[in-house]
Amino acid sequence: MLWTGGGAGRPGVLGLVADAARQNRGIVMPGASQDRGTRERDKLTIAEVCADLGISRRTFYEWRAKGRAPRCITLPNGSLRIRRSEYQRWLASREEAA
Repeated sequence: MLWTGGGAGRPGVLGLVADAARQNRGIVMPGASQDRGTRERDKLTIAEVCADLGISRRTFYEWRAKGRAPRCITLPNGSLRIRRSEYQRWLASREEAA
């Protein structure tokens, strides 16, 4: 059985939970709305980079093993992402080397 009475003018446990839920309506967590789309576009997937360069995933991973690919971010699930700014910097450095 849940205790709901707060006594002495205080709300019970269920009252506090309900009040918190009412207060949180309409509040959007950071990154859950438009910001999320912006943040996701800031990071490129390996597939996007490979498509842009016209190379296979295997070639990308070979470059990465040799230290020639752009720096990657490893997500907790093991997926890789590349910051768009890092990718553009890396491309610029390839132009100068060529």
